[in-house]
Amino acid sequence: MFPRTVLGVYMDIDRDSVYRLRIGLAIVALYFTTIYLVITVLARYFRDLGFSISEIGFLWSLASLSAISIRLFVGYIADRIGSILSMAIGTLLSLVSIALYALTQGVYPLAVARVFQGLANGFFIPTSIVAIASIVDSASGFVLGLRSMVIAITSFVIPPIAGYLADVYGYKFVFLLASISSIIALSLCIYLDRVSSNSRTLHRVHTYGSSVLGSFRDALNRVVLLMMFVAICNGVVFFTISSIVQTHYRDLGYGARVYGYFTLFFGLFSALSRYLAGKAMYRWNPVSIALTGFIVVAISMALLSIYFEPPTSFIIASIYGFGLGLVIPTQQIVVLNSVPRNARNRATAIYTIGLDLGGLIGPPIYGAIAQHYGYTQSYLTLAIPSLIAIVLLSIVRKYLSQGWVHHVSDH
Repeated sequence: MFPRTVLGVYMDIDRDSVYRLRIGLAIVALYFTTIYLVITVLARYFRDLGFSISEIGFLWSLASLSAISIRLFVGYIADRIGSILSMAIGTLLSLVSIALYALTQGVYPLAVARVFQGLANGFFIPTSIVAIASIVDSASGFVLGLRSMVIAITSFVIPPIAGYLADVYGYKFVFLLASISSIIALSLCIYLDRVSSNSRTLHRVHTYGSSVLGSFRDALNRVVLLMMFVAICNGVVFFTISSIVQTHYRDLGYGARVYGYFTLFFGLFSALSRYLAGKAMYRWNPVSIALTGFIVVAISMALLSIYFEPPTSFIIASIYGFGLGLVIPTQQIVVLNSVPRNARNRATAIYTIGLDLGGLIGPPIYGAIAQHYGYTQSYLTLAIPSLIAIVLLSIVRKYLSQGWVHHVSDH
């Protein structure tokens, strides 16, 4: 071990862990590069194929539905085959979904593509949380902040590029780039699993013997359950915004690149706040940070109902991004700290079911509101889930004050 400063945070970390952390973050960056290449143009692509706003909301929700169906299975299997191999499975499924987007145009084949995308997210997202946190277990809060920051960076770098390429070269070219990104990510997953095979922190759990395997009873407690409902609120807002803002801009006559600019501002400020949240967890209760984030998100949704036209809406995107960045890594560390280490994959599986449920119910409901009552009403009512999350987090903070399971700095 040797002292090292990582982005302003002092940690004792060995060189092997630094190397694996870089590879793990690169995989996360590539996977979310693939996601943002696709989702930046996908709703618009569906609209150009002639689908209604409600139909697009339905297609959007299918990914969340399929992810929900396998979350618990993924948590179970990842605690046995390892988080990294589970990430590889998710990357492979993502590649299949992109091929279907590029090669089909009917509603049913595209529905299958959305199902495969959901399965991919179901495998990759929760297991990548555990994998990255386990690489530097002594600073899991901070490295989860780094993971979230990497995701946010892709969210503001990639969408403007995807929008420009879709306008100039067409959707198929964007899907091709997404496929290449997935292939590279899959290759790195296989490589990381190989170099981690002798690691104490990322070794496959089953090699220690069945006695160390956790159970769903270990993973499911009051805090995890409440955080799942908080994640539902978060998912409703995020997945709805990612779909209806695209169609709103399209219906207003703007090109695909304009939504890319929206996500650029969103991602830039989200990356900043995710880094700040990662550092702040060394001093403040993560629940309090998440509460602050949801207050900001609620305000941003109310403002978006008034200032939805570009370029003013880009300012609102910045506010929303900053609030969301405070929410994401803090939620994750609360979940991880509330369960034994050998039940982390199961706990994150339960927690991320909430995100999937939010993605399942949000776009269809708010897409219907937008279609029948207008986009502004849809944006205004999107403040409600964040207000519910604030109440739920207040309950979580009360539970933790009665007996905090672990402190972030103790990891």
